[in-house]
Amino acid sequence: MARKKKIPDRGKGFNRMCRVVFDSPAYRDLSLVARALLDEFIHIYRPERNGTLSISVKNAAKRLNCNERTAIKAFRELMTHGFIVLIEGHYWQQRKAREWRLTFEPCNGREPTEDWKHWTPESPLNPPAKKIPDCTQYTRLLHPVQQIRVALLHSVQQRLCKSLILGCGKRPICCTQYSTYNIPWV
Repeated sequence: MARKKKIPDRGKGFNRMCRVVFDSPAYRDLSLVARALLDEFIHIYRPERNGTLSISVKNAAKRLNCNERTAIKAFRELMTHGFIVLIEGHYWQQRKAREWRLTFEPCNGREPTEDWKHWTPESPLNPPAKKIPDCTQYTRLLHPVQQIRVALLHSVQQRLCKSLILGCGKRPICCTQYSTYNIPWV
């Protein structure tokens, strides 16, 4: 009687990617780091979890064996190519990472949005806008001297905004459009 060969255990499960996604121009245009990050998202994907997929930048950098800036570029590249969508932002004080949704998989009983199909090299999808922080949000975390500087800077911004509104009569410019670095210290 012949002995049965023991098949080594390779782990359970596999990562699945549709050929339509794999052969798309949007996927072919991704950098290798962005493709590897998409593979990490597919690895943690479960049908009931889409919309709450969470990989932090530090965790992504560690998994991909790259720098954090490179991981940030990969996240941005996946967003501009339409493969992932940001559902909820991060809360670094509560140690909570961003939550993402894969656009080529169903989410909460809805059909996939498949934003990646609308991507072309001539007209990429809109990149996420860089938000200029309002200086009043962070004053509680600063040293008292820095709080005074921020308050002075904010009052200068308000006076500048009022003078723009009263002075020329054209469309007013909001104070939040100026970052704290554009106006010199008083």
